[in-house]
Amino acid sequence: MVVTQRVAIRAVGYALAAGLGMPGVAWSHGGQPVVEALVFPGRAVSSDAAAVDPEEVWALTNNQGLYGGPTGGFRWLCEDAVVRNAGFQGLVVLDAETRHWLVATSFGLYRTRDGGCTFEVLPEPLGSQVSLGLWQHPTRPAEVLVATQNPGEMGDDVWRTTDGGETFTPAGLGIVERARWFLRSEAEPALVYLAHSEGAVRSEDGGATWTAIALGPEALEPVPEEFTLLGTHPTNADEVWASIERFPDSTVLRSRDRGATWSPMFTVPDAPTGFAFAPDGRDVLVTTLFEGWRRSADGGDTWETTEETVALVGCLTRWPGSPTLWACSNVFIRGPWVVGKSEDLGRTFTAVLQRYQDITDVWACPADSTAAQQCAGLCPGQAVGATCDGADAGPSTDAGPDALVDGFVSEPLDQGPPRPADGGVDDARSDGEASGGGGSSAGGCGVHPSPTSAHPLFGLGLCVGLALHRVRRSRSRITARR
Repeated sequence: MVVTQRVAIRAVGYALAAGLGMPGVAWSHGGQPVVEALVFPGRAVSSDAAAVDPEEVWALTNNQGLYGGPTGGFRWLCEDAVVRNAGFQGLVVLDAETRHWLVATSFGLYRTRDGGCTFEVLPEPLGSQVSLGLWQHPTRPAEVLVATQNPGEMGDDVWRTTDGGETFTPAGLGIVERARWFLRSEAEPALVYLAHSEGAVRSEDGGATWTAIALGPEALEPVPEEFTLLGTHPTNADEVWASIERFPDSTVLRSRDRGATWSPMFTVPDAPTGFAFAPDGRDVLVTTLFEGWRRSADGGDTWETTEETVALVGCLTRWPGSPTLWACSNVFIRGPWVVGKSEDLGRTFTAVLQRYQDITDVWACPADSTAAQQCAGLCPGQAVGATCDGADAGPSTDAGPDALVDGFVSEPLDQGPPRPADGGVDDARSDGEASGGGGSSAGGCGVHPSPTSAHPLFGLGLCVGLALHRVRRSRSRITARR
């Protein structure tokens, strides 16, 4: 590939990236959707592992609701079924029949008791606050945490429920601006971490009480805006990983005392976009945007650079104890599929959902339900008013790995005519608020933004400079430290 092509691809990629610390922006329905998180319905609520389909995965998007499958084929629940123009930030299922859910949106926290056909907003204050996500205890399904990330200085906190969302108790952290990153330990699920605009904290009792942790080695002079939580060790509860993201180099850190102290493991001329352990804790994967992937075969003591197998991969997610690594990519720019999975920690992937146009089924709801009425006439992955012919639902499957979708770069998106204000929709929240935040994606037991979730025009000039810098510099040799 010639340098100018690579510069263009990197510039667009950085413009889309949340690696610069900007949460995604949710466009109104009709913008090309981005998968923000992958969830596994029913796994936490079923004591019978044989009763849970290991292939069932739900993809939450920033502006087009929920895509669920592949059992019986993927099906679609549009965002307007919850609230008009909502971005989905998180979702937990509270019963084995997958009827009772909590859904965190860009407009507040909602509940459904009929499997997604009708929703009700939760009482204040969570009913109107933007959430970073929802995190369910893997063996105590009624125990859920939600962290808020409201714009400005509204005051954010972590809220905890132990009765399936009937009541919530705030932790009293008094965060001035917003929560930024969250992790739940795979080895000890009551151990959770939160990074926010003023620092980072740890809880060892499931979120009831919190203790401050370090932001990294003092020699690096870290600040909260640079500190990112990456992941936890699957068997050693004391081990947690993070990064300090700076230009031009980011530093990946390891702590073996639950965040009290940190050791720098390697630097990379990029920003980590994903992190995953194999269940045995030996194989480790760190993905970046443009400087290759990093792998370790000894639990993170030494690292090597490898080529990426999927461009701009995001949503790296592994259910505790499962060897299957799930991921998302952006089919509108270089991504080969919407949702994929890997049985070898990302060395190879299999497409689970190739393109949005492959979805032919909508969510099964009565004709008089809110979901059926609000989703009628809309098309998966396409603009309002589209003909549902798939022309706007992603590139062809034979597009090359470095292909850019021409319509994405050179033509404005056809947003279509404005949606009429139908009954059951809170129009007051949609006026002027259609771009009210896109949230972040769950990676395993933690959260890291999808690398394709920011508005494509944000910071384009800065991103071109970043791309030019990285093209000119040679590929760095990472230094592993014991």
